[in-house]
Amino acid sequence: MQNSITLEEIDSAETLAQNLEKLELPTQLVAVLADPLLQKLLMLRPDAEAFCRISNWLTSCLDDVARGDADPSALLDLADIVHEFVLNTKVRGLEHVYGSL
Repeated sequence: MQNSITLEEIDSAETLAQNLEKLELPTQLVAVLADPLLQKLLMLRPDAEAFCRISNWLTSCLDDVARGDADPSALLDLADIVHEFVLNTKVRGLEHVYGSL
């Protein structure tokens, strides 16, 4: 029996329900910000490390813009992505996942 599966192997809601505990989040967790299925998985199985990794990636992107290492228009794109993520997941604060930093 296989220990884990990827989202690419999920082809229906039934398959998702049957394999929820075996699903692995992708290594590139930033994909969660734009992928509705990954968002649902993260909401069904909250993971403090995953939220921390996403937060670190966002911080790094903001730092790049602040240092001038990234085009300032990237900030607008990032804001749009985060806005959609919040609307889709209704995550207004992550304290419930990993407490205050």
